[in-house]
Amino acid sequence: MIDDTMLKTVNHEAWIEYSEPVTKAGRIRTYVKWGHYPEVEGRLNPQTVASAFALLESDLLSPRIPVTIGIDRDSLAKGGLFMEFLADKPGVYSVNLEYRSSIVCRTKDGKMVFGEKKRVEELGYEVDEAFLHTGLARTYVVVGGEAHAKPSPLGLGLEVMPAIVKRYAPEEVVEVRVLYEGKPRSNALVTHLSSSRSKSMFVNEHGCVKVKL
Repeated sequence: MIDDTMLKTVNHEAWIEYSEPVTKAGRIRTYVKWGHYPEVEGRLNPQTVASAFALLESDLLSPRIPVTIGIDRDSLAKGGLFMEFLADKPGVYSVNLEYRSSIVCRTKDGKMVFGEKKRVEELGYEVDEAFLHTGLARTYVVVGGEAHAKPSPLGLGLEVMPAIVKRYAPEEVVEVRVLYEGKPRSNALVTHLSSSRSKSMFVNEHGCVKVKL
């Protein structure tokens, strides 16, 4: 049995934030945070990034847009790395980051050992399971106040996304979709975190649930 402390040590995650409303096209800056949301614990190692790109979700024929990842005084002050891309027209953009952190082996006596299975077994451990710790972080940027779009899944592991991306008002209800490998994940338990409350609920058979902002 693995306790919560060990899981927190292994299961750091990345998420992407942006706070200022974007009213016109141009260079857009978001921030990659690392830790246990909303607590920042260190920074994501850029060498673990497998891919990073933006998509114009309101134009399905739009190609992937290159994203720059870096660090400066501004991003340090906000506790993370910056991700920038060029939005050449109004619309809904997704900012996506796929990362691979490490290979982890779970031993039969409950240890979490970093390294490939063969190497860990050579060190004398009985390995119960080995897995590659991967993650996908995504956020949406609405450029122009009236833009809205239905986002498309990437098919990369577990994805949680709104059914419609737009500028939502406080207390508005949002329909959220949960997918795994691009397909709806029925009866999954999700937790909605806000500055004032935390609420857990199950999605329906179509992988959807409605949450109030």
